[in-house]
Amino acid sequence: YLASTQIEAMARRANKELRYCPMLLGGVFQARNVAQNLMKELSPAKTKHNQLDMDRWAKKFGVKLSIPGAHPQRSVEALRVTLAAGCDPNVIRGFFEAYWVRGEGIASDEIARRVLTDAGRKDVESVLAASKKEEAKADLRKQREKELRRRKRGGRD
Repeated sequence: YLASTQIEAMARRANKELRYCPMLLGGVFQARNVAQNLMKELSPAKTKHNQLDMDRWAKKFGVKLSIPGAHPQRSVEALRVTLAAGCDPNVIRGFFEAYWVRGEGIASDEIARRVLTDAGRKDVESVLAASKKEEAKADLRKQREKELRRRKRGGRD
């Protein structure tokens, strides 16, 4: 989330086109035999350090940050909606804000409908319907496989 608040300005400064490629991190973790909830694997001191570090970065960037109480929460539906919406940056920002600023779960149609509407989408119901089709599921799996190949070639964790 924190990087998402900076990446668009960074791309503009570098005169680069930004392409969003959502992928299911939990799927990457599963494929690599990494715990699904890393926060629970950390010592209390490391967890506190991570929280303070994130709070410092949020303050530096001038953005709100409110880690949801039940973090991590299911995000697969939001990712499918994002893909069905053509990776619309306004939709992406909307889901990030719902989760990381307002602390909302992003798995429900209600939240997705609000995010799409707030993003100015006129095709809310058709995007929601498309997000439930096999194509959206397959697209998300392709993104996961692409990320796994990248990491295998030495991409950063």
